[in-house]
Amino acid sequence: MGELKSTLDLVMEKTKHLTFTEKEKNAQRLDKFASGITGIVAKFCNSSISETEAERKFYDLRTEFPLAASNA
Repeated sequence: MGELKSTLDLVMEKTKHLTFTEKEKNAQRLDKFASGITGIVAKFCNSSISETEAERKFYDLRTEFPLAASNA
């Protein structure tokens, strides 16, 4: 009897040859960075975190999602 595969297995099999370009990787990092900034600002505006904590989180975010310099 044949092996049953999940939808995820089938998708992974069909897309294993695909890779992100450097431009796509940077766009993805920028999206995650922007989302993180939005969260930090929302917490700061709600007084959930202090200014010092917001600065630390921003620094951590910059370290986690380094962005390449744009040539545009």
